[in-house]
Amino acid sequence: MLRVRPVLLRPDVRISIGSMTAHFSVNGKAPPEGPAHIPFKERLTCSVSDASKATGLSRSVLYIMMKAGEIEWTKVGARRLVRVPSLLRFIESE
Repeated sequence: MLRVRPVLLRPDVRISIGSMTAHFSVNGKAPPEGPAHIPFKERLTCSVSDASKATGLSRSVLYIMMKAGEIEWTKVGARRLVRVPSLLRFIESE
């Protein structure tokens, strides 16, 4: 008989020392609010999904534009990141 042990997940942990705050998350992601949040126009890169949400273009169209060289991108591991300044220039030119 297979026994399954329950996994206990700790809640997100915030540690404050003076004016500095550190955030440790169970899922490994920073919170969307607070000092870790950077406005979209000030970001260096974004995911293809974020670019899709910001522009209203589908992910497929963005991948086609990336392949055609209309939008600059970089690859980190298996992840493709869109360069936000390039995306903003493309939107402003249209």
